[in-house]
Amino acid sequence: TEVVDGELDITFLHGTENTLVNAIEIKSLWSTSAKSLFVINDTITKFDFKLSQNPIPPHGNVKIMVTSPNVSNGVITFFALNGKVVKTKSAKFELGKNELNLYDTLLERGIYLIQIEYNGESVLRKLLVN
Repeated sequence: TEVVDGELDITFLHGTENTLVNAIEIKSLWSTSAKSLFVINDTITKFDFKLSQNPIPPHGNVKIMVTSPNVSNGVITFFALNGKVVKTKSAKFELGKNELNLYDTLLERGIYLIQIEYNGESVLRKLLVN
């Protein structure tokens, strides 16, 4: 189970003294009476993105969720499968989680590749418009 924002309630059948339980490292612990709240504070070390909706309808909006290890500018490029650049957009990424809504893509039915270039690296994802 992946928890991005929020709380994950885990109940253990047996008590444990080890902070590494079932491959979950407990980095911070706060306890109240019978309940314990485990807070996992992972540092973002790599740039990545995912599409919040895939496929999208023709001429639909594209919502991109970006995770960035620092503040930086980037370029988002939409490619058709033949390699033709369909759209390019500049973006500024803040440290942590970023949500980008692209309203003016005007993509027709088909399969596209979305590439985000960031600090000399690039990440590529497939987008289906159906």
